[in-house]
Amino acid sequence: AARRWGIRNVSGYMVMKHSPNLGKFYKDLHAGFKKEKGLAKHLTMPAIFLHSVNSADPKKLREIGQILRENQETRFIVHVSETRQEEALTRRRYGLGQTTVLDHFGLLGPQSILIHCNWLTARDRRVIAERGASIVHCPNTNLKTDDGILDLSRLPKSVPVGLGTDGLMTSGTLDIRSEARSAQKYCNRSGKYPL
Repeated sequence: AARRWGIRNVSGYMVMKHSPNLGKFYKDLHAGFKKEKGLAKHLTMPAIFLHSVNSADPKKLREIGQILRENQETRFIVHVSETRQEEALTRRRYGLGQTTVLDHFGLLGPQSILIHCNWLTARDRRVIAERGASIVHCPNTNLKTDDGILDLSRLPKSVPVGLGTDGLMTSGTLDIRSEARSAQKYCNRSGKYPL
């Protein structure tokens, strides 16, 4: 569809261990990614989508890191610190927060696009800026789940931030204008960083 309509896009290979539909991609990541990358033409930028740090084991995180080192043009997209529960689960498993785990496995860099980032520590924000990663703010989902929302005022100015709709199941819309309206309303209401 992107080629047909001339739309530039990021087309990704989904990595999610416990998904009945996507688990097959998890098993043979290198071969599956190579096939996916072969489909990408000049309008499509290849990517690996990892649902979250907790949806892969350490071996798979190392494998993703290797693929990213071998394919510098490949984007890496992952949900990070979306909820307190997700962040706590990662700390129980690794003794570290999600941002630190990603950095440990070489998954933070200019090719990294981090979704949500609602529960970042001061150290997380500093490391994200140092590695040149980007963040995608998804206010509709975060307001709907009511488990934190990205505080843009605390991010270093060097961190690029975009708006995203997250998934239809969580946000209820794929309308980026709706996300912009929600972001503007939240920012103005909180008074932290009025738009």
